[in-house]
Amino acid sequence: MTVYIIDNHPLVSDTLTQLVHRVRPEQKVMSVRSIAQLESAVKDHDTVELVITELDLPDTRGVMGVQQIKKAHRQIPLVVFSDNEVMKHQCLQAGADDFVHKSTSVRDILLKLIEWLPNAADPNTPERPMIKLSKRQKQLLVMLDQGLNNEEIAQAMGIANATAKVHLWRYYKQLGVGSRLEAVNFARTHGYL
Repeated sequence: MTVYIIDNHPLVSDTLTQLVHRVRPEQKVMSVRSIAQLESAVKDHDTVELVITELDLPDTRGVMGVQQIKKAHRQIPLVVFSDNEVMKHQCLQAGADDFVHKSTSVRDILLKLIEWLPNAADPNTPERPMIKLSKRQKQLLVMLDQGLNNEEIAQAMGIANATAKVHLWRYYKQLGVGSRLEAVNFARTHGYL
């Protein structure tokens, strides 16, 4: 499993690579400069675990890149790492799982990496106790892991969209997380998947 960093600037790529290695020393990280290079690298290497991308790349600009990556790797967490805060909402709407401004502190980026990468090491985070999940919650978890949106989850479970949102909210609250990505990472890290 490889973490891919897409950025034109070697300093940014090198820094992010070092930060990934701080939370998961054995993690394979590959830096590329464009989405085309990402696709070529994925064909030549193993599976993608996480993609961290800049918005302004040689072969795409703005949310088009987010859409292109998500289309090719729907179930893979995608994080936009950019100084273009104006694009945050559009990136999230286009399918990005998270948006991190380049001015974010190293500490906060490390915390984000721990959130994005299952089994990442954080000696300051106490272990959460095992939580007993109902059959319905386990179903929901599998669908989250498959990358289904609220409408698809509601349809698969035979419930209304609003009810699916309530189930998600309760599930997040029970796990102590705030997003789909956090919920799936928590579940993977703690053996629920």
